[in-house]
This record gives sequence, C-alpha cells and structure tokens, in this order.
Amino acid sequence: MSCNTTECCSNIRYPYRISRIIKIYFGLSIPSGGNVTEEQFNNYLQKVLLPVFPYITIYTADGTYLNPQGKLIDEKTKVVEIIVSDTSLISNLKNQIKQVIVPYYITFEQNFLPFVIFIKYGNANWDESV
Repeated sequence: MSCNTTECCSNIRYPYRISRIIKIYFGLSIPSGGNVTEEQFNNYLQKVLLPVFPYITIYTADGTYLNPQGKLIDEKTKVVEIIVSDTSLISNLKNQIKQVIVPYYITFEQNFLPFVIFIKYGNANWDESV
C-alpha cells in the first residue's frame, strides 16, 4: 500500500520533546591569505566535529563580515546544522560546541566563529543565541 496523501498518514504520531538546533558558521577565508580547502574542511569534520556530533547537515553559503580593520569582507562559508534531542547531550551543549569550534578558530586563524542555538518545543520556536 502506498501513501500519497496526508489522509492515509494522519495517524502517525511523533514524540513531543525539546530539541536544540545548532547552526555554526565556518568561514572559509584565512586572514593571512588563502582559503580553507575542501580537503582541509573534510579533515576537520572527520577528526574534530563528527566525533562530537555524528549527525549533521552541511551546506555552503555566501557570508559577509566586518574585519577588525573595519573592512567589509565577503567569503564562502560552510554552515553546519546539528539537531540535538537527547537530554543527556543538551546539558553539556555549550562545552561541546566550544570543543568543535576552538580547533577550527585556531587552525584557520579565524577572527570569530558565530553560532546560534535554536530551541524547538512542539510547534514553538525561539532562539538562545550565544
């Protein structure tokens, strides 16, 4: 039997729980020159990020920031989204985020690494930017 309408699937129930959606923005420009290569970024993912957060979504975006000298900089950016619903992980979330962003910040000489945590509870959303 195939399900092509919402009618036949209306009896499906999902658990009602709090989730955190984390977005981390990884700039690909290196201030001293050059860019983080795809190979370097994938190496970072394998060695640093995925051991802490094994389920992620990644996409490339166009980012813009104001550098310390006041110049507007355009750069390619990797956005990593992480959904955490396990309450045992939520309590240590900010430490886990620091654990994955500090090595990138140092290795690729970043000026800053912005991230935001969205909280989803049922159908309501609000953000807990940090």
